[in-house]
Amino acid sequence: LNEHGHMCHTFLDDIVGAIAAATASRIAHNAE
Repeated sequence: LNEHGHMCHTFLDDIVGAIAAATASRIAHNAE
């Protein structure tokens, strides 16, 4: 159960990181 929770947490972090990267890229692109 703990291992599954860690895997799910990592999956969530990957999604959040991808969204944050896309948002930062879009903001940087619009700023130019």
